[in-house]
Amino acid sequence: MGIGVALRRRCESGLCQAGLVSLDLGQEWTERAYRLVTDWAHIDETTVAGDNTHGGSRCAGTALARVLGMDFVRQRGVLAIGNVHREFRSGKLAVDPDEVVRQLIHGTRQLQRARHLDARVIESYMGMHRPAYEIGLAGGWTVARHFVTALRVCGTPLTLPGVRRLAYVNTSCCQFPELHKEADDTKRKKKLRRLCSSAHPMSEVVRILRPAIVLNASSVANVALRSAGVGGSVATVFFNQNSGSLEAPLTFPDGQVLQRGTHIRDWVEALRAHATTYGLLDDTAPLAE
Repeated sequence: MGIGVALRRRCESGLCQAGLVSLDLGQEWTERAYRLVTDWAHIDETTVAGDNTHGGSRCAGTALARVLGMDFVRQRGVLAIGNVHREFRSGKLAVDPDEVVRQLIHGTRQLQRARHLDARVIESYMGMHRPAYEIGLAGGWTVARHFVTALRVCGTPLTLPGVRRLAYVNTSCCQFPELHKEADDTKRKKKLRRLCSSAHPMSEVVRILRPAIVLNASSVANVALRSAGVGGSVATVFFNQNSGSLEAPLTFPDGQVLQRGTHIRDWVEALRAHATTYGLLDDTAPLAE
C-alpha cells in the first residue's frame, strides 16, 4: 500500500490529525526531514562545528529546527526562515515546555531510527514535532518577535491558529543549545549555518512547500535562494532579524520597488496592499487548496 493511500485511509477512519496539509506535502516534508537526520556525514561535521547534532544521542537538547503547520496550504501559505535556535526557553515562555520538548526530541529520534517511512511514521513525526513550535511561536520565543508584524499582515498572526498556517525553518537544520557561553559562539553559529545551507539547500524547502511568500531573516539563506533563482519565482522578503528593515530591495508585481533599509512599518504596509496579489491567507479566506 502506498503512503498516500495509507494516510488517506487513516484520515477517513478519523485517526489522522494532519489538518489541511495535503498528503503529498506531508510525505515530501517528512522525507526531507528523514534525509536530514540520517545524513551522518553532515551530522558529524556539524557536531565538530557547533558541538551539536541533528537529534543524535550526543546532545540531549537537540532536534530538527522546523515545523509544518497543520493548516499550511500550498500557494497560499507563508514560509518563515530564521537562523539558529539557541534554546527552547528564549523569551520567557508562559508555558513550561519541558514535556513538549521531550516529545519533539523523541519524535526526531524516532524518525531517525525508522526503517520505512510509512503512514504511521509520517503522522507520528509531524504530530510530535508541532506542539513545541505551536507553544514557542505563539507564546513568546524571541525569534517569533522578528516575524510577528509581517506575519499578521500575511494572515498568519502568531496566535495558535496563525502558527498552524505557517511553515517555519531555520537555516541551521538543528538546534544549538547554548550550554556554555563561549566567546566563539557567534563564529560557530555562522559556520553551522553555512554547513547546513550547503548540505541541505533552502531551495529544497521552497520547492516542497510552494509558499505564497517567503519571509527570510537569514543572510545565508538569502544567498542560497538567490543562487537557486528562487527570488524570481516566489515573492521573497529579506529583512534584518533585529531591526526589521529590509536587507535587500523588494519589488512588487505592479513595479513598486522598496529599497534596502526600508523600515519594517513601511514594507509591511506595502505588503498589506499586495496581499491579494500574492494570494495570501487571511482570517476570512476559505482554507482549501
